[in-house]
Amino acid sequence: MTAAASFAFAVVGLTASSRAYIRKSDWLFFISSVAAIPVWFFTGNPLWSVIIITVIDAAAFVPTFRKAYANPETENGYTYTLSGIKFIVGIIALESLTLTTALYPASLVLANLVFVLMLLWRRQVRS
Repeated sequence: MTAAASFAFAVVGLTASSRAYIRKSDWLFFISSVAAIPVWFFTGNPLWSVIIITVIDAAAFVPTFRKAYANPETENGYTYTLSGIKFIVGIIALESLTLTTALYPASLVLANLVFVLMLLWRRQVRS
């Protein structure tokens, strides 16, 4: 379900109106993230795989953060709040709580929390 929603957001995000926000640095983060996927795929150690995918995901989030910082009204904070809550529930539901199992969802909780707090702060500053 999450993959389908992410794909739908990507398709909508590629509309002409949103291309005004795409910068060269966004392409750099995108290419870096895609280039790191084979490294992640061929890593034999589960912990290193999780660390690499966590870094890839964080790098891919930078353009969204940058755009929302400049234009906080363009993002829906509820989506990121619910996503953070979803990953908190996921962490609680883990049968085996280890760094390997919890690092990635915990990084998403942190990223969503920081993002929502930044949105609230930027909206207050701009009003």
